[in-house]
Amino acid sequence: MKLYLETTMFNYYFDTARDGHADTVQLFEEVRIGKHEAYTSGYTVEELLNAPEPKQSNTIP
Repeated sequence: MKLYLETTMFNYYFDTARDGHADTVQLFEEVRIGKHEAYTSGYTVEELLNAPEPKQSNTIP
């Protein structure tokens, strides 16, 4: 399954206090192991690159 990931998905991954954080981490793990194919837009990448620290430097393992 191909999944489009917009900016909010990355926010949910790093914000452990949000409802849905655990589900988002699980989704990213499924992408990592190849269960899903994920893509995003240049706009999302640009938005993440312009985010304040520490959001900008966070990486997904």
